[in-house]
Amino acid sequence: MDMEDLAYGFAQRAEGEVSLFKKNLEEMMTRGGVRTTLPSLVGLCVSSVYSEDKNFWSEFAERDQLGTLTVKRRARPIRDMFDLYLAPSVMGSICSRSNCGPLGFAQLSYLSTSRDWIAEFHKGEDVRADCIRTAHFSPSVRALPIRFGSPARWVFDGPSTSDWGKILLGMIHQVNEIIEWRTKEKKDVAHLRIYCSTNRFTPKAFFDEVNTPNIRGREWAAIFSGYSRMDRTTHILSPADQRRLTQKLGAHLQAHLRAKSGLKDEVEWYPSFESPLFHSFCVPLLYTTITTDEFPKLLNYAHLASMRRRLALVKTLRIEYQDKVSEPTYLQTFIYGIYGKPYWTLFGRVESKVEKELYGTERCSAELRIIIESLTEMMHLGGIPKVMPNLERVAVSSVYGHETDAWTEFENLQDDTAVDTVAEAHEAR
Repeated sequence: MDMEDLAYGFAQRAEGEVSLFKKNLEEMMTRGGVRTTLPSLVGLCVSSVYSEDKNFWSEFAERDQLGTLTVKRRARPIRDMFDLYLAPSVMGSICSRSNCGPLGFAQLSYLSTSRDWIAEFHKGEDVRADCIRTAHFSPSVRALPIRFGSPARWVFDGPSTSDWGKILLGMIHQVNEIIEWRTKEKKDVAHLRIYCSTNRFTPKAFFDEVNTPNIRGREWAAIFSGYSRMDRTTHILSPADQRRLTQKLGAHLQAHLRAKSGLKDEVEWYPSFESPLFHSFCVPLLYTTITTDEFPKLLNYAHLASMRRRLALVKTLRIEYQDKVSEPTYLQTFIYGIYGKPYWTLFGRVESKVEKELYGTERCSAELRIIIESLTEMMHLGGIPKVMPNLERVAVSSVYGHETDAWTEFENLQDDTAVDTVAEAHEAR
């Protein structure tokens, strides 16, 4: 499988996810929106549980070939629909990681505009659009969002040992784009708070790029005038160094925004280690009750102390099996099944009904193999008493409310490999 095949598979998978979001959001809107479906919602986190960002949506957002632009155009309205759905809630904050996804924030928007069209849609309802929007970003720095008129937070989520200069180059580029796109007709003021610093800085790598046409950060370079432009050394920045530099960065960005807009824009910039302990509030809410159809993925990082602390909060666990009925995506046809061959080798040789049944059993085999590996790893870590010591309730296949014959057909297979796999599964239970 070459990169073109892989990219096409990613695009098709994204198409499916976007379509599913659209369908479910439309259905929830017909039921009365968030006031009816989630009346007690006070906070929302997007892409925050599995603790991983493989930059799929970030890379996907930059693709301009292989049909991906179609998905990008379809993904943008999902953000507007999501805003409409959430508007009548009493929610105080939204947190998002991997902002390039269809449920991320628009990179630039205005409270006045959003309030007008949201109020038009939700006639007669008390709506709000000014909740705090926190965007967590990685060292790659893509699609930093801001809604002028509302509190915005940019929180760096990467390692403290990342080179700060490279991160700043990405942020400067993003800020320049926002300034260019901002319209002077709107009088919504910026309320931006940034938590970003690391303890590493390589002067030459920063200065070599900061004045390039792509970055256009000549004025920013003056903040680091204490370092030689030819210094290739990676300097270790103390907490005091980081505080001093972030104060200068915040003051410069605020002055820069005000000079361009003529408004009283507000910017505060703090070191990463001073960011609010957001997880101390959100993690207990996210992990006390978990519903997942990616159970193995939930256990992927159980060997890490940080993940073990989160899993220790779990009291109710609802495990769903993955879909075995719908047509496979292009990417899924390259997954290896019980015969040790990609799924695509099984198609085109039998009747459609048999083909679908065979695909269902193949997916059972693949899912079972992953579950066995995850449970085996969990047993090595000490089992449930160590990984989820406070677990009280487990429910399997209780949420989605639909059953298929895929597992029954899989159990009945006489293929030796399948029988061995089933036997292994029973031993692991």
